[in-house]
This record gives sequence, structure tokens and C-alpha cells, in this order.
Amino acid sequence: MVYVYSSFCMPCVFRQNPSKKSPAKILFARCVTAWYAFDVACVFARNKVQTGEQIPAMLLNCVFVGLGGLVGSVLRYLISFLPLRHESGFPLVTLGINVLGAFLLGLIMAAAGRNPSLDPRTLLFLKVGVCGGFTTFSTFALEAHGLLSGGKPIVAMLYMILSVVLCVFAIFGAQALVR
Repeated sequence: MVYVYSSFCMPCVFRQNPSKKSPAKILFARCVTAWYAFDVACVFARNKVQTGEQIPAMLLNCVFVGLGGLVGSVLRYLISFLPLRHESGFPLVTLGINVLGAFLLGLIMAAAGRNPSLDPRTLLFLKVGVCGGFTTFSTFALEAHGLLSGGKPIVAMLYMILSVVLCVFAIFGAQALVR
């Protein structure tokens, strides 16, 4: 097995004149940041993975996570077409997706606790892939910001509180259901 690894060190592009952040410099800085994150991951993988047999296993895990993410993302997309709109702008669909995702994650974890022989890749597929692709924390944050920016602070606070509280209770409910 051949290890592909390269070190890459780049000075900060904003040191010379931080007030002039052109789009090209910002894009370049983001690329450097992404490359640096990849570089750190390679160091971690190289130090963590000692034998060549473990690298294909890690890649197979990534395939399971990716396939689960595909399923979860497509489900989330399809559910977004449900005609659940409130005149206040309250994001019912996103709230429902997040609560359902938390409930599913609770079910998966409770089932995994009762059945320790469950394949770890199945758990990766379900937990990280499906639930990760299905739930929508970034959409939650964007919609909360939109409500606050749109002059609806009470609706925004209700949405934020309900999202957190209902998702935590969904985990408890799912685990109690499995017990």
C-alpha cells in the first residue's frame, strides 16, 4: 500500500494588508484552509492507520456514510414538499424533520444498545449518514436568522426553543419506546 501525503504550508494571505480582502484572496484563503484541513486529516490517518489493510476499511466506512447521507438528504428534500406552511412563517417542516431525525437517532442508539452485535457499518450508515443527511441544523439556523431579521423575534424564539426541547424529548421518547 502506498501512502500519499504531502506537507503544505502557506502564510496567511491577509497579513500584508488585511483591509483589502478581494474575492480572489478570500477564495484563495478558503482553498488554503481546506487543503490544510485535508493535510491534518492525512497526518492523523497516517499516524492512526499502521497497516495497509485498515485503509480500505476506512474507505468502505466512508462509502457507507456517503450512501446513508444520500438517502437522508433525498428524504429531507422530498419531505420539504409537504404543504405545511403557517402564515407566521414558522418553519413547521424543518422543525418536523429535526424532531423526526432526533427520534430516529434515539431509536437507532437504543436498538444498538440492546443489540451489541449490530454491524458497526450499519450504525455508520444510519447514524452519521441517514440521520446526518436528514436533519437540518444549518437550515434551522438559517430560518431562525431569517425570522429574527424579518422582525419576528417571538416566532424565532418559539422556533428555537421548540426545536431544541422537542428534539431532546424525541431522543428520550425513542429510547423509552425501545426499552
